[in-house]
Amino acid sequence: MTRRLTTHVTALAILLAAITVLGAGRAFAAAPSVLLASDASWDVFSGDPAVPGAVFLGKAEPVCLNPAVPVRCPVGAVLYGNTTAAWTADLSTIPGAVWVWAPGVTGATTPADLVQVFFTKTLTLPAIPLSAFISVGADDFAEVLVNGAPVGATGSITDPALAAVASARLVTFDITAQLVVGDNRIVIRGSNGPATFASCGAGACSYQQNPAGVVFGGVIAFDRPPVCDRAFAVPGTAWPPNHKSVTVTVNGVIDPDGDPVAITIDAIRQDEPIDTGSCSDASGVGTDQATVLVERDGQGDGRVYHIFFHAADPFGGVCTGEVALCVPHDQGHGDDQGDDDQGNDDDQGHGGDDDGVACGDGGPLFDSVGSCSTPPPVQCVACDDGDPCTVDLCTPTGCVHSALSCDDGVSCTIDTCVAGVCTHVPASGFDAFRCEFDELPRPHDACVGVDLPGGLEKVLSATARLVAQAPGQSDPRATRPIVRSALHRLGKASRLAQRARRKGISTACVVEVSSRIRDARAAARAWLTAR
Repeated sequence: MTRRLTTHVTALAILLAAITVLGAGRAFAAAPSVLLASDASWDVFSGDPAVPGAVFLGKAEPVCLNPAVPVRCPVGAVLYGNTTAAWTADLSTIPGAVWVWAPGVTGATTPADLVQVFFTKTLTLPAIPLSAFISVGADDFAEVLVNGAPVGATGSITDPALAAVASARLVTFDITAQLVVGDNRIVIRGSNGPATFASCGAGACSYQQNPAGVVFGGVIAFDRPPVCDRAFAVPGTAWPPNHKSVTVTVNGVIDPDGDPVAITIDAIRQDEPIDTGSCSDASGVGTDQATVLVERDGQGDGRVYHIFFHAADPFGGVCTGEVALCVPHDQGHGDDQGDDDQGNDDDQGHGGDDDGVACGDGGPLFDSVGSCSTPPPVQCVACDDGDPCTVDLCTPTGCVHSALSCDDGVSCTIDTCVAGVCTHVPASGFDAFRCEFDELPRPHDACVGVDLPGGLEKVLSATARLVAQAPGQSDPRATRPIVRSALHRLGKASRLAQRARRKGISTACVVEVSSRIRDARAAARAWLTAR
């Protein structure tokens, strides 16, 4: 079924740091993200491939209504011969995706009515992804299933208006929680509408009269760990050797995903023994900065502090590194320019190196923190603590176990790690109710490029602000009148949305705005009833 629908739509933008197209059943090792796209590589079955009896029909077949619709109809695609200007969903956010349907179908094939097919591909994942999304459009209906679990659907085979919206805009679903380490089966169930959706009357329709197709794509993103290779100490040189402390920070660590990085100092060592009578020339192990004494052996070639660290992002990515700080013998003037804290010549008159602030660095390293002797090397035989919800790392001071972050970036979910799998449970109580109102004034996909009546936008924004200021669970008595006031305003917003339809605002836009209003009203009534 295809109906004319005029609207300007924009789907969720997906940023791809690096993309790898994944074949059926193919594993990948190092790709930070994997692109999914509907194309001829997907298997097509007559039924759910997880259920015995499903018949393999072949590979998916690219389809178009006609050479000009959709935009950029791929070469070799089946042309239904339908002249309706539909299938207008913006596919720019799912690169490589084309409209597809079952193999062997042409515009003359009958019957097209209520035909249902299943598109499937198996992905082998080496780890739980950081995030995974799939966007879907359909003529007339599509449902997304991941490992047998239904994730979401778009369109309808009973409501022609909803079916029209499904072919004009993409709907995006988060599939992160459904994915597991190892094999994952992605299934898209596509269904065509009945003959009554098309102009062929009550009889059997051909695909020219009642076209069918689905289009989908998305990205599975994995965390890339920080990079420690170019780290450096700030400052890199300390002078004069006055036995005072200087704070050293680790700079130059980058995260290719732009994630925040936490630095932890694991060990501090030096190429000169600690002074007699002292058991510590440095501190800061376990923190994000090191503190060292600016001193060196006057008869040596300068002291080098070696600062070992690890850097972690919030999603379990870790790298380890080492930076150095030099306390030079002198500054290249032929004799030592530094005095000790008693005003005495610290190097006892020995001349400095001709090359100035360079430090000689060789021989054994001595622990700068809490020891007067050379510590035994750390032997990390195995750091696995048996907890799949921690990231285990061997550092110069031993094993480090960092909690795995499951933050999905969605404020309306409670994120936890269970047996190595991140779960994202929707917020409950007043927090869940407030989330529905937070969505009200945000841009609507189906309304991009559409000027909503000023009164409607004002009411939606004011209602969201009103609920945001409510004390919630901490003071239910004060919250109740605020919620009732919000319900009253939503009633006004609903009436304004229907007037917008009569003023020429697109059906898709009105449907989406009305849906958000309806969800917010239902959440408000549920909260009041529960009190």
